[in-house]
Amino acid sequence: MKKITLLVSILFLALPFSGVQGQVPAAQVEISCSPEEISVDVYPGTTGNSGDVICTVSNPTSQDEKIELSADFGGLEDVEFIGGNIIDIPAGNEVDVTVRITAPEEMVADSRSVTVKAKVIEVNGVPPSNAAESSQNLLVNINSYDNYSLSYDAPTIVVIDDDGLVEGFDGMVLIENNGNYATKLLANITALQSDLDTEGLIVSVPIVADEILFGESWNFNFIVGYNETTGEPDMSNWEVLANGSKVLYVNSTITFESEDVNSGDSYCYQCNQTVDINLEIYHIEGIYGAEDSAEGEGEIPGFLFTTSVISVLGALVIVSYRQSRDE
Repeated sequence: MKKITLLVSILFLALPFSGVQGQVPAAQVEISCSPEEISVDVYPGTTGNSGDVICTVSNPTSQDEKIELSADFGGLEDVEFIGGNIIDIPAGNEVDVTVRITAPEEMVADSRSVTVKAKVIEVNGVPPSNAAESSQNLLVNINSYDNYSLSYDAPTIVVIDDDGLVEGFDGMVLIENNGNYATKLLANITALQSDLDTEGLIVSVPIVADEILFGESWNFNFIVGYNETTGEPDMSNWEVLANGSKVLYVNSTITFESEDVNSGDSYCYQCNQTVDINLEIYHIEGIYGAEDSAEGEGEIPGFLFTTSVISVLGALVIVSYRQSRDE
């Protein structure tokens, strides 16, 4: 009888304990972050290649919880939880966590998605009976920056005769895009045209603007001559060579502008915007009447072109002049 009484007593003692265990609520966690979108710079040497987001992690249960934070980087360099990625949250409380997102320098301009996750790993000091986690998606915009360089093989040789520009002599500026996006550049030839106007000459640009993919280049070409409709310019101040030909030296500039920098959509990290232009313009009399000289005429409005036969003659004159000048 005593054994039966003891067994019944043990069962009665176990009932309240089992009831408490059955009433333990499941683990829960909630996370929300602000702002949900940030922008960072990535140009070389920047201190702005990271941005902070405040994430609020909440414990809506009546039990203490330990939370583990993690993140999907989305191809970025680092996602750091300031103060650590393990936090304790008392029952019914919330904790603010600073999440610092860092992008690598010179990253291609783009938008990347980062997912921040909060997962319950302990409830009242023991592993939870259920999987409980919450996540928040963030958008990281990688700001564009312009970084382009100009190179120019000076001088540009121009040969003209009594009737216009001799074909085959033009100038070229090489523009290399070292930025992080496809930049669109616009050539400003106002200064060059102004300097040529005073000499009765004109400049033609086949392509004024172009989009340059990052890592690629643009060969910007320009052609100088005089307008056939206005006639031969005044050459009284040109230098006269020993063979009777004349030469004019013109020093000017061409400026290149980024449409996105001008609109405020891109940062000008290193923009070698202006290049010095050096022209040697030779006038050679009496060669326009050479055989087949009219071939190629009218390719650019306002100019009169002649054939490569004349170009060769002009080149020989220039080479001869330069050799005698250097001696």
